[in-house]
Amino acid sequence: MKESDENLTPEEKLNQENFVMKSKLILKGGILHDDPDIDPELENIFLKNVLAFENAEVKPLYEILGG
Repeated sequence: MKESDENLTPEEKLNQENFVMKSKLILKGGILHDDPDIDPELENIFLKNVLAFENAEVKPLYEILGG
């Protein structure tokens, strides 16, 4: 698969990465709507932030705020 990745344009790689991240979110029960007008770079940043939030460690609020 790595060899075929080398033949992709940067835009194709970005679209592929977005597809993989969307797939992971859908598998976790997420509902996403495809909008062809969204800039792929902006969508990529959004998806990375959503996945980071989904994978974040769960802590009690008092641990976060201290006290």
